[in-house]
Amino acid sequence: MKKLLLSIIICVAAILQVSAQNYVSTTPANRNVILEEFTGRNCGYCPDGHRISNDIAAAHPGRFWAVNIHWGGYAPTSYPNLNVTDGGTIHGGFNIGGYPCGTVNRGGSTPIDRGQWASATITQLNQLSEVNVAGVCVVDTILRMATITVEVYYTGNSAESTNQLTVAMLQSNILGSQSGMSANPSQIINGQYNHMHALRDIITESAWGETISPTTAGTLITKTFIYTIPENIGSPNGVDVVFEDLQFLAWVSETHYNILSACELEYIIAVSDEPLYPVVLGFSQANVVSCSNMKDVQLSVMNAGTEDFTSLTFEVTYNGNTEEMTWNGSIPSLQSGVADFQLDVPAGTFSANLTVTKANGVELEPNSMFNATTEVKGNDWLTSEEECDVINLRIWQDRFGAQTTWVMYNSQYEIVGEGGPYSALPSNGVRLREEFINIDASDCYMFIIFDSEGDGINNGHGEGHYEIADCNDNIIFAGDGTFEFEETTIFSYTSTVTNYNVSVAANNAEYGTVTGGGTYPAGTSVTVTATPNANYRFDNWTVNGTVVSTEAEYTFVVEANISLVATFTQVDGIENIANSITLYPNPVTDILSIESVQAISSVAIYNVQGQLVMSTTSDFDHINVVSLNKGVYFAVIRTGEGTINKKIVKE
Repeated sequence: MKKLLLSIIICVAAILQVSAQNYVSTTPANRNVILEEFTGRNCGYCPDGHRISNDIAAAHPGRFWAVNIHWGGYAPTSYPNLNVTDGGTIHGGFNIGGYPCGTVNRGGSTPIDRGQWASATITQLNQLSEVNVAGVCVVDTILRMATITVEVYYTGNSAESTNQLTVAMLQSNILGSQSGMSANPSQIINGQYNHMHALRDIITESAWGETISPTTAGTLITKTFIYTIPENIGSPNGVDVVFEDLQFLAWVSETHYNILSACELEYIIAVSDEPLYPVVLGFSQANVVSCSNMKDVQLSVMNAGTEDFTSLTFEVTYNGNTEEMTWNGSIPSLQSGVADFQLDVPAGTFSANLTVTKANGVELEPNSMFNATTEVKGNDWLTSEEECDVINLRIWQDRFGAQTTWVMYNSQYEIVGEGGPYSALPSNGVRLREEFINIDASDCYMFIIFDSEGDGINNGHGEGHYEIADCNDNIIFAGDGTFEFEETTIFSYTSTVTNYNVSVAANNAEYGTVTGGGTYPAGTSVTVTATPNANYRFDNWTVNGTVVSTEAEYTFVVEANISLVATFTQVDGIENIANSITLYPNPVTDILSIESVQAISSVAIYNVQGQLVMSTTSDFDHINVVSLNKGVYFAVIRTGEGTINKKIVKE
């Protein structure tokens, strides 16, 4: 039996994967858009709506999908009857005042006019989504069974503790009547209208989806649906279901409203009697911030054969080199999976070609379905003679600055800078916009510039471009502005300044605390401090057992990595009492003051012959010693904890 296989990959997120997921990306991304287009075959203005939604889809491939819902007074049940019950349920959830109208990501209970769809779509496409959605639908045409796997990954927290996941089946290329079809001639075939992306069924448990949770950042939710595809949909005058004309969409909404993001599922129709038949669905470098030339790359592959895959061998050619790699894992028959690997990509952009050469160790005959091509990018590296903590982004916007936005992430996917949109210019030309962004030395960054119109910033309305420079005005990288919707650059910052690590520790953490450790550039003056706890004293700082200072606050110039240990010693009770009593001034001429943490009961002063010359049981902070002769004396201080002798010098 000859193999028939149709593979459609629409959603970019489906091939930007990591090993924990088969399909969905964990990288934050902007919203994709669902337009629910309320329409009907007897609606004279509806073909103009179809034309507008087609134009939006063409401008935003893989980011926008129209769902045509036929219901209401303009949707007859004559052949082809495009009405479905789930469509009626959704139709009833909105305040519809006329046709055509539509909801863009269900941004409210009242649909908007077709003239507003494009601007509302751009607004949604430029918003960061809390969630990514991706998956696959594999159809067994003999059993008419669809196995649908949907993965949902939260890159941020949803405003709602539960969300709704919806999976919908659409069908295109349905010929029939249509009022006003001349407004959209591209869908007229031999005098009939070619109805596209008509809603045929909602596969989840209700028209509004099924509840999923939790909805917090880092959550991965995987749902599998087994769905029997009807032969005919619609009663009366239903439409036959043609496998090749189907598409499956999945989206996540906060409640019944406010769709957070969406994706068209990979759609696989496969019939095979061959044991080993891998089909490359995607080959892509992960769009992640990497501080190394080793780049994560994923091969997304469908097992269209009758045997399970346990290994795949493939060759990757890029930058003039060919590498052979073997992946070991498990991909069951008629399912898809991901092989993760790494490529050592130098600075620059290269075309990479991948070919699967073996499955389960068996050589494969060459086949176009075993190949894929993508671009791989190495980091743009910045080396600076100084520790830069600010970089300068310069954007020369074109006339339509309101279409331009940008964002920069660090290696932890934290936003370190973002900007735009900018005001428009009165005529074609450019205007410099300067932005200063705080960065950390020796980190890596991803810069993305967007143009909502899809024609970049250098497309006949001014030669817009951009560049990023370091604190010495060295250009890190530059772009000529000729991208379409967005352009991404990953760069790494490396300083030629040598940094050294200063490590500080106590000989026992219970004896005292130490501060001042960290990473410092060579030649920096560093101060470390040791503070003993009660009943302990500081003795010295040591390096590898050698005393380097007896000062609790030790200052030195760092010239190498260094590990300092503060030595603390426990003191006995009497020494502790002595350390807690202070006499001042000493030497003394007139008034002697005594301060003590312990309560003092009496003070007696003796001369060097041991004779008592003065005593007191009060007023210890104001002892008048004017009458004493010059010389050395000893104060015997009694406390509740014991008795201590202190030497006094009388001047």
